[in-house]
Formats: sequence, structure tokens, C-alpha cells
Amino acid sequence: MCLIVVSGHQRFLVVGGGAAVHLKRFRRCFSGNSDCAVVRANSVQLESVLEECRSLLPCVLIIDEDSLSKIDPVLFARKVEYGRLVQVLVLVKDESSARCESLLRIGCMGFLRPESPPWQFRRAVDAVASGELWAPRMLVSRICRDFLSAYDPCKLTDREEEILGLLAQGHKNREIAASLYISRETVRWHMRAIYSKLGIHDRRRVASYAANRNFKPAAAALGASHQSLAI
Repeated sequence: MCLIVVSGHQRFLVVGGGAAVHLKRFRRCFSGNSDCAVVRANSVQLESVLEECRSLLPCVLIIDEDSLSKIDPVLFARKVEYGRLVQVLVLVKDESSARCESLLRIGCMGFLRPESPPWQFRRAVDAVASGELWAPRMLVSRICRDFLSAYDPCKLTDREEEILGLLAQGHKNREIAASLYISRETVRWHMRAIYSKLGIHDRRRVASYAANRNFKPAAAALGASHQSLAI
């Protein structure tokens, strides 16, 4: 494990788990930095390693992906406080988007291949120690877009999408209400919300919008299942 320090005190760069095989290389990499102490973690258990890091603040932890897979992700996120307490850099075998995204989502601050050049390790440690993520910009941008869109006030609800799908098929409010087992007043209420979110206040244009975007009502399948039961 490896730890780092801020001006005035030492910052520890803690190297743990399988990453410890690169300990000598990390020490050479940071040998010219008097504010940075590279140390090996005392424990092989990641949970204990994180406790060591919490007692050595401020610090950056370098850990391998295999060791990280052995700890409960919820416990890990709580221990590192999503990088606010302990900044974690992960050594990965490949930088596939899905896997690296999952590392960021549990609270890791970045990832590098073990064979990355020394200058890249120094820059990565400086970046995460200052609160930045060390990851491809495209990946970080996509995660940010996903996060922001999840809280988009104009995002349609599942029920609104169901209604749009039925509207695209040409159904009237009465038929939509019957298909979804709701009142016509509830359908009208949802329609007002849809108009407001889409910025369209014409039923034909809304139906055209839904058809062009291929909204498919779950209600159609629901209606079919009810019909087969009736038979």
C-alpha cells in the first residue's frame, strides 16, 4: 500500500494487496518528492487496509482490481466516503468502460494500468489527491450525463410513456383509461404533464412525437393478457 502528504505534513501513498509487487517501482517514481511517503500496507485484508489509510490521512491508496473485488462495494464506499476521505487508485488489467465505470461508482477516484509510465502515476496521484477523477474524459462525461438526465425535470415517467405509446397508436382518452385501469380524469392530468414537459400543446403533434420515437405501451401486452384470461 502507498500513502501521500500535504505541504507541512507528509502525505502517504499506501500500496496494498497485489499492487505491493510494484512497491519498489512506486518508491523510485516518488523518490524526488519529499512530501510523499510511499509505504506498504500492513494488512492483506482490504477492510483493514482502509482502516490504516483512515489513520494516516491525508493519503492515497493504490490497490489492485483483484483485491478490490473481495470487499463488499457498499462497505468500501462507506470507508472511503466516495473519495472524500481516502482517495483510491486502482491498477487494472484493461480499461474497458463497463468495468471502470463500476469502479468509479463505488467510490474509486481513478485507475491505471500497472505498466503506465512514472510521470503518469505522479500526475494521477496528484490529481486524485486534489479531488479530481483520473479517468478518460469520455467516460466521466457519459456518467455525468446519465446522472444529470436521471434528475431531468422534463423526463417522462413510466406511466406518461405508457400513455404516449397508446396515444401514438391512435387511442382516445377513454380507451387509454380503460387499458390502464385508470380514470379519464387521470389520463387528462397525465396529458397536461406531458404537454408541459414536451413543450407541445397539440394532441396530434404529441402523437406524432411519440410515433417517431417508437414509444411502446406496456399496456398493450397487459390488455392482451387480460383478454386471454377472459377467454
